[in-house]
Amino acid sequence: MEAIICGISAWQYHRVPPLVRDVEIDAARATAPAPAGLAMPPGIIAGRSNARAVERLVRSRILTDLKGLSLPIHLMVPDSSGMHETRLVHSHRIPKRLPREHLVDLGNGLFVLSPELTVMLQGTGASKVKVAKMMFEACGLFSLLPSNDRIDLVASDLVSQGVLVRESFGADSIFGYSDDAGRPLGFLDWEGNPLGWTPAFDRLGRLTDLWKRPPLTSVEELTCLLSELGGLRGLGVARAAVKMVRNGAASPEEARCCMLLCSGARHGGEAFGSPDLNRQIQLSPEAQALSGLGFCVGDLVWKERRRILEVQGKGFHADAQGFEVTTGRRAGLESMGYELLEVTPHQMAHLELLDAMLPSFSSRLGFKLRKRTAAFLARRNALHAELYGGPYDEC
Repeated sequence: MEAIICGISAWQYHRVPPLVRDVEIDAARATAPAPAGLAMPPGIIAGRSNARAVERLVRSRILTDLKGLSLPIHLMVPDSSGMHETRLVHSHRIPKRLPREHLVDLGNGLFVLSPELTVMLQGTGASKVKVAKMMFEACGLFSLLPSNDRIDLVASDLVSQGVLVRESFGADSIFGYSDDAGRPLGFLDWEGNPLGWTPAFDRLGRLTDLWKRPPLTSVEELTCLLSELGGLRGLGVARAAVKMVRNGAASPEEARCCMLLCSGARHGGEAFGSPDLNRQIQLSPEAQALSGLGFCVGDLVWKERRRILEVQGKGFHADAQGFEVTTGRRAGLESMGYELLEVTPHQMAHLELLDAMLPSFSSRLGFKLRKRTAAFLARRNALHAELYGGPYDEC
C-alpha cells in the first residue's frame, strides 16, 4: 500500500522547517492532559488492530515528521478500497497521469506531492488569488509556519530550550533573490550546501511564524510543468494564478503589494509592470562611500526605470541591506539616480489611503493609472478584499 500526501496537508508539510520537523513528541506527553500534554485521544496514537493500511502509514508519524499537518491528513490512494474518512485521514483517488517524478519519497510507502504539484493542484475549490499567494510563497524567500497543537508545542519547547531564540542564529545568509544583473542567487553556503531556514523575530525578540528560506520552486518551473501536464484535471485555476506571480517575495506583505499593484487589469491589478522582487543593487564607489555598503536589496525594483518601492513589513527590513533604519542608503541610491517610494501595510490595506497615493505612485513609477471604470473598480475592489479583507494565511 502506498499513499501520497496531497492538498492542504502537502502544503503544510512543505512549510515546516527541518529544525522543527525533525523533533519527535513523546507519545506519553501527547496523550497527557493539558497543559503539560496535548490531551490527544489514545486511539489516535495507538490505533486499532484492524485499522486500514493507509491509516497505519501515517499514524506513527503524526508525532514526528508529520506533526505540522492538521488532522485529518489528506492522502491520495491508488484505488477505491483505500477511500475513507476518519479523524486521522481523508483519502482521495490518485488522478490519472499524475507525474511520479514530482513525488517526494518520505519512506515506507508514503509520498508527498512536490511543491510545484502541491500549489497547482490546490485549484479545485480554491480561488485564483489563494493559489497565487501559495505560489508567491513557494517561489519566494519566506514560509509561514503552520499552527496546530503538536507543532505549537514543539516550537514552544524549542524556545524554552534556547534553540529558537535570536541569539542562537548568526548573521543572515540570504541576501535577496537575485543579483544586480537579475540572475537568481545560488542559495548555497561556502561549502556548496543549501542554505538553511532562519526564523524571524519581532522587535522584542519573540519568535514569529515567519521563516526565511531559499525558494522551493520558481515561476519558470511552474509554467513549464503546467505546459507538460496538459489536461490534468484541476489546473485551470493554477494557469490563471501563475500569471499574477513573481519570484523572490520575502514576506506576505510584499506578495500582497505586488499582486495588487502589478497584476494585470483583468485580474484587478494596477498593471505597474513586472518589477524584480528583492533584487540586489550594486552600489557605485560614491554610493558605497555614502552608505558604507557594497550593495542594497530593494523590495520591488524597476531597474531600468531606476525606481524602488519599499514595503515596510517583515522581510529584509531589519537587515543591513534593507531600508528600515535611516542611514546613508537612500543618499547612496539617489546618487545613482534611483528614486525610493515607500508604502506601509496599513496604507495598502485601506483603499481610501491607497487611492490617495496611487496617482503619485503612477507618476513617479512612470506607469499610466488605470481608468477608474465601474468594471475595473469592481475587479480591483474584489482583489483587494481577498488580499486584505482577513488574515493573510488561512491554512
